[in-house]
Amino acid sequence: MIYFFTAYSFKKNLGEAYNRYMALLPNDDDWACFTDGDAMFLTSDFGHQIQFVINNHPKAGIITCLTNRIGNLNLHQCYMGQRSTNPSIIHHRKIARKLRENYYSKTQKYNRTMGGYMMTIKKAVWKKVPFQDGNLLHIDTRFSKDIIEKGYSILVMQGLYCFHYYRLLEGHKYKEHLRVDI
Repeated sequence: MIYFFTAYSFKKNLGEAYNRYMALLPNDDDWACFTDGDAMFLTSDFGHQIQFVINNHPKAGIITCLTNRIGNLNLHQCYMGQRSTNPSIIHHRKIARKLRENYYSKTQKYNRTMGGYMMTIKKAVWKKVPFQDGNLLHIDTRFSKDIIEKGYSILVMQGLYCFHYYRLLEGHKYKEHLRVDI
């Protein structure tokens, strides 16, 4: 079973929030799919597509997808390897449909840290590699580094595309929303 969550922490301790959500999964074979609050899938069968990849890669450490924008300097999760500044959701929907049609089941293995706008994780893996407590910054980078160090793979779905707002209007360097005292 896949459980879909948008994790949120009132204390801005996202690592703790991820761990609480993972603990809710009843079985070690269950998976959690986390998306950021500013991310959205653009195809209606995204859950079936994720399940298909899980069925074909049940030992993966993290399964993620392509996107339009990411903060991580490793742009391997970005469509065409670059950050998009195009604000048109229709433009991004067309990309999502094209990728779904042409690369539905294709995955690419990466041994680098990743951005966590979308992470699908098996409970059994999380029990061996829990999230570290910490604020909103770099939780995903630390977690993906820990996953790699434990010998698990990170798979990027080449046929699933998710729109990630990621400071599109405010600019890449904007961090005011990350303050703990808000």
